Amino acid sequence: MKPFIYTSGYCVHTDEVWQDGVGFKLQEQGGAHAMFAARVPFIPSFLSDDFTRMVASEMGRIRLIVGRQIRFINDLASAKENAATFDLRFISTPRPSQPNSQIDMVFVGKVFHENRRQAAQLAQELWAKFYGHFPLEDPFNYPLLPVEDEEGLAQCLEPIPIGSIQAGNLVEVRKYEDRDPLVSQDSILGYFPHPFSPMLDFSAMGRFLETLGKQQDQCCVVGISLQPSSLYQGELMQINQMLSQYWKLYKEGSEGWLEPYRKERFEDLRRTYDPLINQRKHLFSIKIQVLAERDVPVDLVDALGSEFMNNSTPEPRLWSRVRPTNDEDLQTAKDNFVLLEHKKWGASMTDPRIRRLPFLVTAYEAAGAFRLPIPPESGYMPGIVVRDEPFVLPSSQHACRV
Repeated sequence: MKPFIYTSGYCVHTDEVWQDGVGFKLQEQGGAHAMFAARVPFIPSFLSDDFTRMVASEMGRIRLIVGRQIRFINDLASAKENAATFDLRFISTPRPSQPNSQIDMVFVGKVFHENRRQAAQLAQELWAKFYGHFPLEDPFNYPLLPVEDEEGLAQCLEPIPIGSIQAGNLVEVRKYEDRDPLVSQDSILGYFPHPFSPMLDFSAMGRFLETLGKQQDQCCVVGISLQPSSLYQGELMQINQMLSQYWKLYKEGSEGWLEPYRKERFEDLRRTYDPLINQRKHLFSIKIQVLAERDVPVDLVDALGSEFMNNSTPEPRLWSRVRPTNDEDLQTAKDNFVLLEHKKWGASMTDPRIRRLPFLVTAYEAAGAFRLPIPPESGYMPGIVVRDEPFVLPSSQHACRV
């Protein structure tokens, strides 16, 4: 079973490469994007004996399923070549006669290569990798149907015509960038983006899906995009240098009330950067976009942002929403959505040595939204079909061979 592979005409792909002594520099390359898509037609109920007998155990039903999805994300981390990128899109389509809109779940994958024919072949190989890691196996049985025609793929790439998108129709959810207010704002000393701490309990994604399902007056799209990445050696050295310099400031330059203040901030820095250092070969660049036919609903953005922040902890964290403020940023954001690109735009810490840090996440952080829903035991999910029976491919379709 193979998906339709769309190969673009000549495009310019922008990447960021590390240059010692400078930091990241933009590098442009001409070539072609090749893309595929696959739909998730329904969500299993997860009420078989494999799951129900675990409800009272230490593992638990939710923890088992979430663990399998985090494993899936981690498996995708090996696809670092050719700008490989994976999108999970939740597409809400109004149904006036129903209490909730219809929510479709679609995965989109892409590669980029200077040779158009080679790009198409690489996309087939990426599909095989994606299919091989997807949790199709028993007892999870998440269904996956490749999109086999160009029209269907076009609907996945542009559920809302991209030419109609204006600044008010697009919002990005990003990490909140924090700084030590007692250090010069031009300095990177004490800088850290708040890490995502997702909700992964039984209520996870419930508020987000309920809010998305209530958008009955316009089509809305939530896209969570992951591009596998690693820390560059120079980037790793820069992080360790930032930690070392702030530790020295805390130990040698702090007296009175400054000492506990900087001690706490140093601990924040360690909690932020240690996971990136320890998992430096299994990271992702993340892009979270919300698009709407008219103005992006505030409640939808808030519900989505809440999925990334478990603020029931003793030390709540922040996230930020960003809108394009000029035509160049808007065009970049639109191209990023359609072509699954990760070109940076908007106001951010612009120092080239740390420019990627607010966009890097671990698999655990990404699981805040890059995962499929888990229905409650009632089986109700707004706008989404939940079934008890396992997924069986249509008889006319064959197993995946690449």
